[in-house]
Amino acid sequence: MPGFFLDVNFSPLQISDETLAKKVLRILKKHAFPGSCLCMEITESMEHMFSAHNQMIIQTLRNHDISVALDDFGVGYSSFQRLKDMPVGILKTERQFVQNIEDDSYLLNPFHTMVELAHVADKQLIAEGVETQGQRKLVKKNGADYIQGYFFSQPLTAAELTKELHRFYEHE
Repeated sequence: MPGFFLDVNFSPLQISDETLAKKVLRILKKHAFPGSCLCMEITESMEHMFSAHNQMIIQTLRNHDISVALDDFGVGYSSFQRLKDMPVGILKTERQFVQNIEDDSYLLNPFHTMVELAHVADKQLIAEGVETQGQRKLVKKNGADYIQGYFFSQPLTAAELTKELHRFYEHE
């Protein structure tokens, strides 16, 4: 389906595995799944992810058109310098920045700032934790590139996803 990509979370141990890139590329080839349709999410609170070794692994994955997202952006170890140097193409907000955005106008400011920061750093931003139509409209209006959350779906098994895939294409 055009515009569909799969997000996969990775643990601190997995991202440090020297064979990670080879394993991922082998799995993609085995299943004839294009790297451009895969997004690997790495939790931002994982301090050692900023090591030169881990950055090399991330860059190798990106060289194969695999998107790499920095998950829970804004609640961990990021700094402006690290953000600029980090070879990720996507920042993903923690749901706490969206959770009460409809009722608390203050929350729009840090969210909008994160969107601007991501865009200035030539990265995209995913708004995580969107549960209502109001939240969806606000994060979209404030520049989020992608939106994720229970508004669209609860987590699904592979079989459920196959059956429900038609629901995840937004026409506008």
